[in-house]
Amino acid sequence: MLDLDAFGAALRAARLRRGLRPIDLALEMGWSGTAPVYRYERGGPNAPRPDPDTVNLFARVLGLDYADRVTLLGFAGHLPDIPQPTAQEED
Repeated sequence: MLDLDAFGAALRAARLRRGLRPIDLALEMGWSGTAPVYRYERGGPNAPRPDPDTVNLFARVLGLDYADRVTLLGFAGHLPDIPQPTAQEED
């Protein structure tokens, strides 16, 4: 489910957990400045939608586990929506 606000919030939280400044993350990503970091973290209707390779690189740089990486991919709209299980499926 595409939710760039949630993507930005999760990305920022992961960066802060690692104790990285925006410039630190930008340099680890191979970028020359912080503008992309701020654009992704800000979210909103004008936020860029990261491609799967960028999301996976964020996950590697930030040391995210599989669940957090999949969550970021989902927020970026790169996972199919999975329907809620029915009551019979949950039993």
